[in-house]
Parts: sequence; C-alpha cells; structure tokens
Amino acid sequence: MDETINSIAEYRLIPEYLEKISEEGKIWLARAMVSILIVDKQLVNEEK
Repeated sequence: MDETINSIAEYRLIPEYLEKISEEGKIWLARAMVSILIVDKQLVNEEK
C-alpha cells in the first residue's frame, strides 16, 4: 500500500517550468513545499 501512495504522491520539479513561474509563484511554491515537509515530520534522502 505504501508503494502505491508514494507513486501517487511523487512529483518532480522541471527546471524549464520553474523559469516561467513569477517570483510570487516561486515564493508560494517554496512555502507550500516547506509546509508539506513540516506536516510530514520526516525528511528522506530524496527530499533533501
């Protein structure tokens, strides 16, 4: 079950898309990512 959940939740940031995001969008994305890590209370190697 964990494997299925991990593959559903997996995502990758594509550098070409990051270049197109506004500064405000980048700040929002960074805050969202930090919030996810805080709620998760874990940091695996892939997240570093």
